[in-house]
Amino acid sequence: MENNLLENLSSAMVGALEQAAQSVVTVWGGRRPISGVVVAPERVLTVDHVLEGDEARVVSDSGEKHPASVLGRDPSSDLALLKVPRLTTPALGATQDPRLGEFVLWVARPDAVMVSHGIVSAVGGPVAMERTVRLERYFRSDAPPYPGFSGGAFINLSGQMVGLGNAGVLRGQGVGIPASLALETVALLEQGERRPRPFIGIGSQPVRLPETGGPRRGLLVVSVDPESPAARAGLFIGDVLLSFDGVTLEDTDDLQGQLSVKRIGQSFAVELLRAGTQVTLTLEVGARAERA
Repeated sequence: MENNLLENLSSAMVGALEQAAQSVVTVWGGRRPISGVVVAPERVLTVDHVLEGDEARVVSDSGEKHPASVLGRDPSSDLALLKVPRLTTPALGATQDPRLGEFVLWVARPDAVMVSHGIVSAVGGPVAMERTVRLERYFRSDAPPYPGFSGGAFINLSGQMVGLGNAGVLRGQGVGIPASLALETVALLEQGERRPRPFIGIGSQPVRLPETGGPRRGLLVVSVDPESPAARAGLFIGDVLLSFDGVTLEDTDDLQGQLSVKRIGQSFAVELLRAGTQVTLTLEVGARAERA
């Protein structure tokens, strides 16, 4: 019985890999090759941080080499969409975002097809990562990344894409951008747009508060952008943020975690300390929209 289960699992993995591998390509856009996924006719989605210019070369499953150009970039999600004329490779079908504990394969083509496997070990978002990357949604997997795996596809055992892999935004660990978020970004880049970035317009740093029976830590406001949502709400340098929409703020990640695209245009209560007095203000989350 155990042998049959392992054989069935092995067969499912091989079948999923064979189905997906033809839609995973090699991308030369810098000093080393990475991977990319065909998501539409003549369109390849890959990671942005390795691309050094606006031109690239794509090598398909058949070994054909195609010149490519960058159609759009979204640094906040570290995604780039390539236009590849006359590329006839079929697009990889996508499905719902992966669930915690789901078994996944990470399929890449830095040169030949390579694959690793594991489970989805964490699901979350929004989260700020290395460089300027800020993902609305993400997942992590214990599938090990190898050189050139960034831009490859996370797939399920049906051979459908559940996310795009990135090994460059979290100290070499495997991070997946869910398929739904990746394809939403593709649609925006096709229109010459990027995902709007929620912001309130402050710089802050964690501080320890006096022992008063209240919160032990908060966020000291060290800068306020003029004409920003924070400025319009009446925030000043020296204020100490205690909570946002009822969520205690002890670190900058706590605040970043409250700022999502869905909250743009909505107003929330912000509790703060000002000259020793607790104050509550109403702050509307703004948006930074850039052209791709």
